[in-house]
Amino acid sequence: MWKAGQSIAVIAQTVGSPAGSIFSILLPVGGIYQRPQRRRTTALSLGEREEISRGLAAKESMRAMGRRLGRPASTISREIARHRGLTKYRAADADDRTWRRAKRPKPCLLA
Repeated sequence: MWKAGQSIAVIAQTVGSPAGSIFSILLPVGGIYQRPQRRRTTALSLGEREEISRGLAAKESMRAMGRRLGRPASTISREIARHRGLTKYRAADADDRTWRRAKRPKPCLLA
């Protein structure tokens, strides 16, 4: 209804909810439905990031971590560099930052 140009008051009346509730639903996404976020199959999972974090704590080499995870050492190296380096890497923070980065506005490629 929002996409069709209906006002919040009309949508609220049709749905039978207060206008404030409709507004709070439309505000974060601008009234446009967004598909739930999904992780690429090639992206590192939280479990893999935890393994990297454990490997760093055990002073393991990036090549050894890569072999254990079945990933190239360069992937491990980039992951660590991207998320605060050797001494401050935290798996949960890295995973959270990755999800937030994926949600950032991206240019439309359809035009």
